[in-house]
Amino acid sequence: MSERDRRLLERASAEAARAGWLETAPNPRVGALALAGGHVIGRGHHPACGGPHAEEQALRDAGAWDEAADRPRPGIVDEMVVTLQPCSAEGPGKRRPACARLLREAGVRRLLVGARDPDPRHAGARLEDLLGPGAEVRFGPGEETFATLNPAFLAAQARPERPFVLLKWAASLDGKVAAASGASRWITGAAARAEVHELRAASDAVLAGPGTLRADDP
Repeated sequence: MSERDRRLLERASAEAARAGWLETAPNPRVGALALAGGHVIGRGHHPACGGPHAEEQALRDAGAWDEAADRPRPGIVDEMVVTLQPCSAEGPGKRRPACARLLREAGVRRLLVGARDPDPRHAGARLEDLLGPGAEVRFGPGEETFATLNPAFLAAQARPERPFVLLKWAASLDGKVAAASGASRWITGAAARAEVHELRAASDAVLAGPGTLRADDP
C-alpha cells in the first residue's frame, strides 16, 4: 500500500464519518472519492437508508452523472476510492443500481477499497470482472477504521440472530452514579446528554434496572 493510497483512504474514511449513523441504519456509513488524472474531483457519503450510495454521490459531486438519464456520465472519473467494497447484487429489494455496475458505466479503471463487504451477496464478487477487462482493484488497510465507524452493522452481519447491546452509564470522579440521598442531579453535561438521546433514538429497545423504573417511572 503506497502512502498516496493510504492518505486517500483516510480522506474517504473522513467523508464516511460525516454520515449520521441514525440516518444510514441499517446500512453502514460509507465514504467515497472520485478521481481524474490522480486528482480528487468529487466526494460523497451514503446519506440515508434508501438514498444513493457513496459511490453515486461521489460521481454526482464530480459532475459525472447524467441527471436526465439518471446514470453515470463516462469519461470523467477514472479512479474511485471507497471505504467499503461496492455492492454488486441486482434485483428485487434494491432501490438503486449496484455500485459496481455504476463504476463500470462511469469508466472507472482503478478502484481502491478500504474493507471487504461481509454481506454474502457481495463478498465473493470479483470486482476486476465487474469493472471490465484491465481494471485494477486494490484492497487497503481500512478494516479497522470501517469497524470503528460501523460496529452495529458488523455485529448484525456476523450474528444477525443476536441484538447489538450498548451499555451506558455516567459516574462521578469518585465512581458514584447517584447522590447518597437519592436526590436527582446531573452528572454529565449537555453534550453527553444529547448523545444519549441519539443512542436511545437509534435503539429498538431501551433496558433499565428496577431502581431506575421505581425512581424515574420512564
